[in-house]
Amino acid sequence: MSRNNDILNELKELNSPLAELPHSMPFTVPGGYFEQLPNEINTAKKRGINKTMPHSVPTGYFESLSQEVLAATQQPETPKKRILQFAPIRWMAAAILIITITIGGYNFLQPSTPSIKEQLSSVPESDLLAYVQYNIDEFGPELVEQNITDFSLTTDKIDDNKLQEYLENEVW
Repeated sequence: MSRNNDILNELKELNSPLAELPHSMPFTVPGGYFEQLPNEINTAKKRGINKTMPHSVPTGYFESLSQEVLAATQQPETPKKRILQFAPIRWMAAAILIITITIGGYNFLQPSTPSIKEQLSSVPESDLLAYVQYNIDEFGPELVEQNITDFSLTTDKIDDNKLQEYLENEVW
């Protein structure tokens, strides 16, 4: 009985209309039907069975049937006219679609790398100063001289008042 309940519960979960149907057989056999059946068959045999066919076939039906079927199935062949050949256009459209999806997927899935300026701006200034202090020996005199030379090219654009203010506030 639990199997029937399991099936009924599953049908209710699936919102099946079968769950609402009654569990009894919709058709019934009259009482004593199978007991009386052999007697009814014997009486029908004794009375005789009508051996005439209830339906008749027109004369010559089967002789002309194959010709009628062939005539109905055969249609006159008309040449197919194609104005344009669309197969190359379809192949080009498919190739463009594949290339677009590939490039889009590559750009979407490739991780973006931030620029050096963005990477350096995320490093705390204290870490930069600690790095310079630790590696001060690696900064040779040639490198310092080159940077001073490059700095002298840009000092013409610096306002003296702003430079003095910067030195007073930051350096001194």
